Amino acid sequence: SRRRHSCPCAVHGGAACAATILSSTYPPNADSRLISPATLLPTPPDGQLWLSFWHWFSVNWGDSAWVEIQAGGSGTWTPISESFIADSGAWTRLLIDVSAYAGQSVQLAFHLKDDGEYADQGWGWYIDDIEFIEGAPANWLIEDFEGGIGRWYATAGTWEVGPSSGPGGVYGGTQ
Repeated sequence: SRRRHSCPCAVHGGAACAATILSSTYPPNADSRLISPATLLPTPPDGQLWLSFWHWFSVNWGDSAWVEIQAGGSGTWTPISESFIADSGAWTRLLIDVSAYAGQSVQLAFHLKDDGEYADQGWGWYIDDIEFIEGAPANWLIEDFEGGIGRWYATAGTWEVGPSSGPGGVYGGTQ
């Protein structure tokens, strides 16, 4: 038997976050990416560049979520994170080394995939406060979703931006 997880019901910062579905579980057979606009990454003096974001996830067994990067519109997505499975239990910050992409134009994707085995799904993946950090962590915020989805877009239509109606609300702000 698969257990049902609770949703975060709050955003991490501000009033908005991005999520596979803000007020419900993700759909069966979901295979969806939240894709960023092309971003020219800086070239830090010390060569160290990090992708930082806050996330909360609840995916059922067999399903997974991970971060991908595409350099220069190549059409090839490369995984740059571990697969997130089960339940994070709380908003957590993740740092991913993207130094190899410094100075390049890239797109990020937050990819959630259902294995199609069960009828019930988890609450999904909630993303907030995305930033690139040069060298030591700083406060270079790229997206907090307070102004809506902006130039980000979703494949397969399973992401929403807005206030979270879940039990925990948003972490900061209103979305």
